[in-house]
Amino acid sequence: EEGFDAWREALKSKVAELLCLDFFAKEAEGQPSPRMLSTVQRDGYRVEKWEFYPDAYSAVPFLALIPDGASAESPVPGVMCFPGSTCSKEFLAGEPLQAVGNCGLQKYPERNRMALYIVKNGMAAFAFDNPETAECTLPIERPHDFGYKARVQLCHGLLQSGLSYFGLSTAQKLCALSFISTLPYVDADRLGVSAHSLGADDAMHVALLCDEIRAVIFNELVAEARHRYY
Repeated sequence: EEGFDAWREALKSKVAELLCLDFFAKEAEGQPSPRMLSTVQRDGYRVEKWEFYPDAYSAVPFLALIPDGASAESPVPGVMCFPGSTCSKEFLAGEPLQAVGNCGLQKYPERNRMALYIVKNGMAAFAFDNPETAECTLPIERPHDFGYKARVQLCHGLLQSGLSYFGLSTAQKLCALSFISTLPYVDADRLGVSAHSLGADDAMHVALLCDEIRAVIFNELVAEARHRYY
C-alpha cells in the first residue's frame, strides 16, 4: 500500500505537469467569484445557470440542478456532469436546447440526460459544456461540423502556446469544483463525476487529481487513444 500511494502521488504530479495546471492556476488568481445568471423551478428541483471566470478572457457557463429540500441542514451529494463532443449542458439537464450548430446530434435522450437523472434521484447535478462546444463555441461551424472545426482551431492555438485542450478543460473543471464544494447544499464528502466520450478525459483527470471525488461514472471506450483512428 505504501508503494501504491507513492506511485499515485507521482502520477498525479506528472499529470498536473503535462496538463500545465500550474499555468492555468496562476491565470485564475484574482478572478471574480462565480455569478448566478438565472433560476427556474422545475418539478421537484430548480435549475440555476451560473458563470465562472477561470482566466481574464473567459466566462464559462454551467447549469446547477438542485433537488427540492437540499439545504445546509440537509446537504446532498454533488455530481459534475461532462458531455460528449456533440452534446450540450442543456441536453444533459433536459433543458431547452440552444440554437447552436455544433450540438445537433442528440443521441438516446432517454438514457443520456445524466444531470436530469441525477437530480431526480436526490442529488445535485452540475452540467458543463466542453470548451469550444455548444454555448462555449465561436460561430464558425458549418452544418454537421458538430464542434470539430472550432475545437481544432482551439487545439492548434493551445499547442502553439505549449498548452493542450485537456489541460484547459481540466483546469476549468477544477476551478468549478473548488466553488461547487463550498455550496451549502452540497455534501463535500460525497462528490462525484459522470461523463460521456470527450468529457471522460476530464472525468479521469479530475478524479485522479482530487481526493474529494469519491465516484466516477465513465461512459467511453477504454483503449489506447491512438488506436481509435486506425
